[in-house]
Amino acid sequence: MTTKKKNNMELETVRLFAADAESNKLITRLHDDIIFCRGECLLMNVILVSSREGLELIDDIILRNEPAHRNIVFCLNRELEIKSSEHYQSILYPSDIDGKDAFQAVKDFLYVFRYNIEIHGMIGFDFNDFMSIISGRKLLSIQIVEFANNFTEGICQFNKTSHISFESFLLSFYFKSYDDFTMNQRGLNDFMDLYQTSDDTIIKWNLHEDKNQRIMLMATKPI
Repeated sequence: MTTKKKNNMELETVRLFAADAESNKLITRLHDDIIFCRGECLLMNVILVSSREGLELIDDIILRNEPAHRNIVFCLNRELEIKSSEHYQSILYPSDIDGKDAFQAVKDFLYVFRYNIEIHGMIGFDFNDFMSIISGRKLLSIQIVEFANNFTEGICQFNKTSHISFESFLLSFYFKSYDDFTMNQRGLNDFMDLYQTSDDTIIKWNLHEDKNQRIMLMATKPI
């Protein structure tokens, strides 16, 4: 489940590029939804690609534009075979299990970045932590759920079993106050333990105070 309302969101450290016409339409839809990537203090270039023609332009887009700390290729077509390159550090393919279209998948990715990197939480999660989850050639899954009353309500909305095969996780929790977090700490720990399926599982988490209570889960695995 993902919020459907317009976010009115401006990312300050991300620039978004389209490698083909279909990807450009998606950026136009983001603008219509009042989501803009300004890149005024640049951390990340995100290149959207939907076609084989677009594949040929990825390196050129990166080389023609101002360098960022990291370059991310977001592939909107699972049939495209994108090989690793020295010019980008991450290749992301949205997961089919989320039941989302390409627009929603990109929107959720930007949303997670905005509210975990550009807007800092109450613990030491940072850009390097974010990159450790998405670096390489990865299948990406994101779920964002809101809850009105208690944390258990939010947990019940997750289809937890669909993420068991993933290997790296960001779990980001939003409570109205720190006291709410304290009251729910045991449930929060139990929830995170569900994803610790092996010693190799990477789980990073973040905590925020916000009037809109919600849980964000970003999961990846190599492909």
